[in-house]
Amino acid sequence: MATLSTLVSFNGADGNFSLGNLIVDANGDLLGTTNGGGAAGDGTVFEIAKTSTGYSSAPATLVSFNGADGANSNAGLIADANGDLFGTTFGGGVTNWGTVFAPTGQTRMRA
Repeated sequence: MATLSTLVSFNGADGNFSLGNLIVDANGDLLGTTNGGGAAGDGTVFEIAKTSTGYSSAPATLVSFNGADGANSNAGLIADANGDLFGTTFGGGVTNWGTVFAPTGQTRMRA
């Protein structure tokens, strides 16, 4: 029987309630979203770096949603051929009905 290893435990400041799938870039870094937590409590886009000994134990926050740019992502991310990231949120935005987002100034997935 296989055993599980916890790579990261979210602390709220870096996100909470990760509901979507992870994606992996060519370097093995993991990227995903959280439904809550972050600076405004509206969720985050995060990256967990692959290291020479495994994975970083702390996620890097790439985006902390603030409601105006989206809130409460329930889905994972996708990347286009250039490595640009895209995702959706359940709430937030101009009408509070959610957003489709692309993090600006983002670190592209490594091809």
